Amino acid sequence: MIADISSRVRRVLSWSILCLACAGLLLMGLAERDARAAVLRPVPEAPLPFARHKVVGLDLRSFSSLESLQWLQVGGVQPYALLMVQVDSDIVTALTQPDDQPSALAAMDQLVAAAQGTPLAVCLARPVVAVGGLAIAQAVAEALVERYPGAIAYVLGCGVENSDEWHRDLSRAIRGEDAMLPPDVLIPMSAGASLTLFDAAGNDSLGGADILGRLPGTDRYSAAVVTVTRPADEALVRHAREAMTSLAALALIVVQPERGVDPAALSASLSGVGLNTALLPEGFTSVTAPGVAADGDWILSTVGTVPYARTTTNAAIALEFVGTNVFVQALTSPDGGTLLAWIDPPADDPTVSPVARIDLQDDQASDTTIQIATGLLGKRHRLVLSAENAEGQSVSVSGVVVTGQAAPGSIAKLAAAALLMIAVLALTERALANIRSIRESEQLRPTRATGHPRVFKR
Repeated sequence: MIADISSRVRRVLSWSILCLACAGLLLMGLAERDARAAVLRPVPEAPLPFARHKVVGLDLRSFSSLESLQWLQVGGVQPYALLMVQVDSDIVTALTQPDDQPSALAAMDQLVAAAQGTPLAVCLARPVVAVGGLAIAQAVAEALVERYPGAIAYVLGCGVENSDEWHRDLSRAIRGEDAMLPPDVLIPMSAGASLTLFDAAGNDSLGGADILGRLPGTDRYSAAVVTVTRPADEALVRHAREAMTSLAALALIVVQPERGVDPAALSASLSGVGLNTALLPEGFTSVTAPGVAADGDWILSTVGTVPYARTTTNAAIALEFVGTNVFVQALTSPDGGTLLAWIDPPADDPTVSPVARIDLQDDQASDTTIQIATGLLGKRHRLVLSAENAEGQSVSVSGVVVTGQAAPGSIAKLAAAALLMIAVLALTERALANIRSIRESEQLRPTRATGHPRVFKR
């Protein structure tokens, strides 16, 4: 009786474990599908103030202003989406002095000219004078904002001592006390989303797992800084492209060359790293990217270093992506029109209703993020945006954000292996229990008293 009850308990327990393992595998698959959107949440309201589809930036903060200028003149800027250069402390100090400001601006003009239109992130070295840090930061910020609103995307503080305090002073001067940014975050000078810097693991190469493990968070765009001692090899280029394609929160791979690296050779080795594809990657994509097709009367304009496609007519934009969620980043304003959106519209039915109708009219101009669709199947989709403007109205779009690529699966694979092992053990236990049951039933079966079947007569 006790053995029978024990057998029943084992049977129920084994089948329960098996069902839980199968349910776990199913839920894990659904969770992975849902986790795709968690790579960047919430999506920042502001767009990125540089061309993310170029994938790489250049970090020259370890060089002086003159060395940075010489580097850019020799190596060029063609592959880079963002250039990080240091502005020496004597230039920063001179920007605050009316008599010395013209010479300081002349030095800045040379750096801006060498950038050839590529957005700059200027690392302002802390002035020697320590008194009145906030006042100095305000004077420097005013000089830069007035002269270079369309050239400088970001500002950050540099310096051997008290650089964190200097960075905070700059943040207060540009953004105000209530929106101050920490020292590892680049400060947008006029428009665009902020950017957190973090060091990627290893030199001269990187992997998606390394970046994902060091990613500061998913509530703000981040840039991975990779130190290089030679021109980029095939592995670095491949890993950079893969990481930028699959991680929405990753805004840029920034290469930081050590002294002795050839500027021209490094630029040449990164010339083919861009995401020049018709299929939009994970994360933010600007309206200037190759995968965005504009139809109609769109005019390209910029606010700071952020490009916007603007129309006063009923023009359209079309693009394709793979993902489960898609957002549009546009500009609301007093003269904002209406933006219509379709997901996978049938080509033979132009009368199909849009999935979203967004009124872009607001009291003041500001960037906004609009969720067009969520929970889509993880396959290729087509998004069509169309402007609907009355007289005096306009629609301005800065880009699209896609989330929904598969998350890195190392942990998921381990979980799947564990669940499968549990399922195998449960099935094994059931098989052994059935074998024992068969053996017990055979032993209890009555035997015939006829002796051995093989009886030989002599």
